[in-house]
Amino acid sequence: MITNCDVVVYAAGSNAGPQGVTDDIDLVALGRVAEAVERVRGMRLILLSVLPEAWRERSLSDDEEHYFAVKKRAEVRLTRRDINWVILRPSLLTDDSGTGKVSLGPAEEHGEIPRDDVAAVLEELVFDSTIDRQILELNEGQVPIVEAVRAYASDA
Repeated sequence: MITNCDVVVYAAGSNAGPQGVTDDIDLVALGRVAEAVERVRGMRLILLSVLPEAWRERSLSDDEEHYFAVKKRAEVRLTRRDINWVILRPSLLTDDSGTGKVSLGPAEEHGEIPRDDVAAVLEELVFDSTIDRQILELNEGQVPIVEAVRAYASDA
């Protein structure tokens, strides 16, 4: 049971580990969290996922291919639930310092983005309850984070 919060951010991921671990973390556990959110009217679930094109420029192992398939399956299941959800799909994560500027939209090129900027976008999504039932892709860019997120608010 999840209580005393308005938003749950699900940022756990197997990072393309063994297939059983991927199934447990990226599909089963997310499903359990979504069920818990579904029991509390008005609660939101923000899923930190993965840009589907990530790593496609190289040959992937069976575990990595399985990871992308499971992430997609989990997203589909989430979007069919009767809850308030947002899916954020960042490009390849880096440990570089954040720039405070991004490119955010329903479709983005695959590139790289600092984890700091992803965290800042997640923070803005948490505090803007008007963004609902949207899949947003995220990449490095030139738009200040607050402005980029605000563009998807329902009162924008």
